Amino acid sequence: MRHAILAAAILAGCSASHPTVGDAGQLDATEPDADPEVVDAGDGGCPVHTWRALAAGNADTCLIGADGEVACTSIDARLHIVHGLPAIGQLAVNEDVACGIDGAGRVVCWRSSGRFDEIHFVAGLHDVVSLGGHFRELCATRRTGAVTCWRTDALPELLIDVPGVADALDADYGYGHGCYLRVDGHVLCWGDNNFGSLGVSSGALSSSDVPVEIPGLDQVTQIRCGGDFNSAVSRGRVLCWGECLGIDSAVSQWIPAEVPGLGVIVDIAVGGNHACALGESGEVWCWGGNQVGQIGTGATSYFEGVTQPFGIHDVTLMTTGGLIGQSHTCVAARDAAVTCWGQGSLGQLGNGETPLHSTMPVRMLDLCE
Repeated sequence: MRHAILAAAILAGCSASHPTVGDAGQLDATEPDADPEVVDAGDGGCPVHTWRALAAGNADTCLIGADGEVACTSIDARLHIVHGLPAIGQLAVNEDVACGIDGAGRVVCWRSSGRFDEIHFVAGLHDVVSLGGHFRELCATRRTGAVTCWRTDALPELLIDVPGVADALDADYGYGHGCYLRVDGHVLCWGDNNFGSLGVSSGALSSSDVPVEIPGLDQVTQIRCGGDFNSAVSRGRVLCWGECLGIDSAVSQWIPAEVPGLGVIVDIAVGGNHACALGESGEVWCWGGNQVGQIGTGATSYFEGVTQPFGIHDVTLMTTGGLIGQSHTCVAARDAAVTCWGQGSLGQLGNGETPLHSTMPVRMLDLCE
């Protein structure tokens, strides 16, 4: 039952009104950063933009500039400014749309895949602090601690409040299931329990419309949902449950298990069936599905364990996006250079070419290139 919470909540009469990136990139949504937008020009005289956040979907990679301006890749594999937007503080991008939060906590969305049209505010959302989601759902965490979700493949949006949630710090939504981080550092998940994505055996629980707490998981600082798996950061470690490819290909993880071979982790990002972690010194590790080179090994063969993508270091921002088996990864370094690898046929790598995929990191072109 892929969309259990959405369907069940409608039947149960949960609050609804008419009105999110890959993974969400975030900075303070209440006030755009006032730092300069560009750094020194390179040898060719092209000023390099300073990006404050990254967010990847299936067909797009979007970036937030220093002044809250948004640029996204298009089918020509180049960045384009998305005109007509307010200053944006955080982004989420999925299969259908890209959405951002403005300084007033409103959510503005536009069609993804390089169209940049149908720009509109989501009615009923005016107090949002974060967005998350993949595939065809997005979830908004609100100042009240509530979590509101909606499908993104039709307009106008139908908002569904997740039952019983009033203490959320952040939330994300994967393939038919979602999770939220509670203010006390615990994690609760709801929806389908394929491969144990709710943290219990699917034989014991096939799905739940109400969030259930993940046993033994505490002091969590970040939660991200992938296809049929989830990852969380706790005490600088990454834990995974569900279909955690690359960690133990033989079994699903019914309870959170630590991802081995990592340093102290400060950030995680997940795609359809792969994940990456950012270390405290700017190093990156990736693991999971590698059908299009999304973990950066230089090949498309399955890789058991974690790997560090070739030539990637001194990273400050990271995002992953895409569907299962069609994912890509992008990072930004301290020198403002953005590098991507994985699926590239829709221009999401931003390097001026549209290869089926790139198994090695390639540099994203800046706006003036």
